[in-house]
Amino acid sequence: MVYQIISILLALIPAILWAAYFMKRRDHNFKTYFGVFLFGCITAIVILGYQVAYVKITDIEPSLNFTRYLYNLINPLANYSWFAFTIIWFASSEEIIKFLITYIVDKRNPELIITMGDSLKFGILAGLAFAFGENIVYYARGYNNTSGDHKFVFNLFVQRSLLTVCGHLVWSGIIAYFYGVSKFAKDILSFKKWTGHTLAVNAYQKFKRNRIIFGVTLACILHTGFNILVNIKLDKNLNMVLAIASIFIGFIYLNVLLEQKIGNLKFKLADRYKGLLDQSSIDVIYEYMGDQFKAAKYENVCKIAKRLLSREPDNNVAQIFLAKANDKLQK
Repeated sequence: MVYQIISILLALIPAILWAAYFMKRRDHNFKTYFGVFLFGCITAIVILGYQVAYVKITDIEPSLNFTRYLYNLINPLANYSWFAFTIIWFASSEEIIKFLITYIVDKRNPELIITMGDSLKFGILAGLAFAFGENIVYYARGYNNTSGDHKFVFNLFVQRSLLTVCGHLVWSGIIAYFYGVSKFAKDILSFKKWTGHTLAVNAYQKFKRNRIIFGVTLACILHTGFNILVNIKLDKNLNMVLAIASIFIGFIYLNVLLEQKIGNLKFKLADRYKGLLDQSSIDVIYEYMGDQFKAAKYENVCKIAKRLLSREPDNNVAQIFLAKANDKLQK
């Protein structure tokens, strides 16, 4: 019992520190965030439980071990391929679960995600909660397996608090960013339309689906690569150096995405937005801004977008034009 309590307390330390760093203490959605955190903790226990259950069941009844069939198919590279397949399977299932947390919360309360930052909050919380639940299991296992070896547990705490937790935050953040992009697909595609891009009939569904798939796939690849690196041994701990580098690269990539102006826009849900001007007049303004954007007259685009936003401050497409033009001017 003492081991379990110590494990929970150890897991709480990085969870509290990272949460304090990323979340505003007086945010009016605090109850929702807390609920997401609890939900994430439960899913971590469930997914780790299914991994353990799978091993136990297939040891007892080998005929249920469908992955053994794949193992036999990939001989003579079975040892390496089997290891890679297992790592990919477990890492991917964790990222998909974290994506589903953000997706479910958004579907139940779509008004909670109106900026990329909002999407990131839920994604990061899901990752933080998952890491918290996972850490409890790892710390408890470490205590039990080493009979409370303090040096081993301390090293495990440092590795998981600074490295693994940070990894979960980055991977979840990438998923959340692209989910946020997919949510505002209509407005982004409208910008593309008025700037001369040819759009297919099913462009909306395709764009939305591709953004989500890209974000989840990228997170799965980064997570898988990290897991492989921490489970192999290379000279001079090169594997750990590369593992840290993979998280750092993911962090830099996420920050590059967020530095774009569009990442900080506050969107009005497209299906709920009702403008003050009639749509035909707005379309004329969009068309003119699109022509100016294609002609690289970005200062003019900014001026027109600002004038439109003075009349319709919640116009998503005008916000995108302004953000994109500002990004071009800063290059």
